Amino acid sequence: MSIIQNILKMRLLLGLTSAFSLALSTLANADPDLNCEAYAQSAMTEIQQGIDLGCGFQGLAWANDYALHFNWCKSPGVGIMDVSSEDQARLAGLEQCRKVNAHANQHPTNTYGEQGCTNYADMAVGFARDNVSLKCGLTDSLFDDNHQGHFFWCMSGVTKDEVTAANDRARSAITQCQENQTARARCGFYSVAMNPLYPRYQEACAGRDDFYYITASNDIQMCMDNNADPAWINQQVTEMNEKIRICEENIVTYVPTGWRNTPMDACTSDFAIFCNESAADSFCHQNGHTTLVDGSDRGTTDFTIHLDCMNMANPTEADEECFCSGTCGYFKSITCSGTK
Repeated sequence: MSIIQNILKMRLLLGLTSAFSLALSTLANADPDLNCEAYAQSAMTEIQQGIDLGCGFQGLAWANDYALHFNWCKSPGVGIMDVSSEDQARLAGLEQCRKVNAHANQHPTNTYGEQGCTNYADMAVGFARDNVSLKCGLTDSLFDDNHQGHFFWCMSGVTKDEVTAANDRARSAITQCQENQTARARCGFYSVAMNPLYPRYQEACAGRDDFYYITASNDIQMCMDNNADPAWINQQVTEMNEKIRICEENIVTYVPTGWRNTPMDACTSDFAIFCNESAADSFCHQNGHTTLVDGSDRGTTDFTIHLDCMNMANPTEADEECFCSGTCGYFKSITCSGTK
């Protein structure tokens, strides 16, 4: 019954010895209203029951010594409330011992032993301390840091599967908390990285045809919704920096559909006769840029658009207004950068 001893000796016995330790040294001035003979006899009956049940109770309150209990009752300062408290504590200990025995009898071969429950309690207390240090805020009894409480529960007759399940639940909750903490930390860094980019974007890109208003809006939650994936975070920061770079360098790609209201046909008197790099460079300068980035993406058309047609935003209208003069080259796109 050493198992029962370990379960109960700290939870049930320490409180019973406090009154004894204060009063056994002298027997003068005893309370005349106390029936110390009845108290001592009751104590001996309870102590014998503990022995018969194999509870293994320890401490002065469970000492198998009639004179010790009688003399304590007669000690100065010991009153009816003290005697009643000691008696009730012994009765509570016996009741707890009976419950432990009953559970053990119900599961005689499917419970952990003393060492197994000690190990479980050690782990449970570790999870409880992780809960505090990580600020997880978990309030389940699994995260109580009372070692004896976990040990007692394990030894109270629950099955091995129940103990394993409790351990797994605690571990899973702490693991999830750790992952959430890591995710929140990543998303915190993401928010810090993105915040200074928003005003830079607004300043550099406002007024462009491709401009759309972006502000810091719940970055951390958006990051958490994407599982704080480092690849996703890097992509968002990279894309925002690229947008800013394009705007700061005034990089614009013009296309034949007349984007920015500028027809792209190259056969005009100021672009030279053929679709070439010189024509593309001239186009960039006419549109307020300093540099041609790319004008190599070229096609062909069978019409010529005169200079007076350049101001027409709709290429179809330009086709109708201008006359054809044989085959002439045109650009599929021209990319310019820089600002005069």
